[in-house]
Amino acid sequence: MPTPQTASPPALTPPALTPPDLALVIVAVDDLSAATDFWVALTGWETTEDAPVYRELRAPSGVRLGVYARTAFVVNLGCDVADLAAGPVAATEVYLAVDDVVSTQRRALALGARLLREVETKPWGDDVAYVLAPGGLVVALAAPTGS
Repeated sequence: MPTPQTASPPALTPPALTPPDLALVIVAVDDLSAATDFWVALTGWETTEDAPVYRELRAPSGVRLGVYARTAFVVNLGCDVADLAAGPVAATEVYLAVDDVVSTQRRALALGARLLREVETKPWGDDVAYVLAPGGLVVALAAPTGS
């Protein structure tokens, strides 16, 4: 009895367009002022947009961090605030490359962050501490091990 032939999946071709680039990460928060103040004080990033419901900061790399009032953010999505998960810890993490993990962790805590995990060496070669920023976003503070 012959064995059935398995069809191979079609070959994927690269997109004809330029691949996308990460330009902006937006976080929805309950207290826009507190969250913005935290990020500016922690990072020193320039505020490039300052609207009543939205603030935007630019990192030296050019990537932007948007801080959006949760009540206005949901309007873009067409849902109610209650539909937008507002748990105590977001299932998203911002991974910041820093010169000194311990000093940056102390600074974050002094600015109102909550400690989630003390600095520890990770298998991928970074020393990382985790804090919870105002608004519930997990922030990893990382530097290459031994730096």
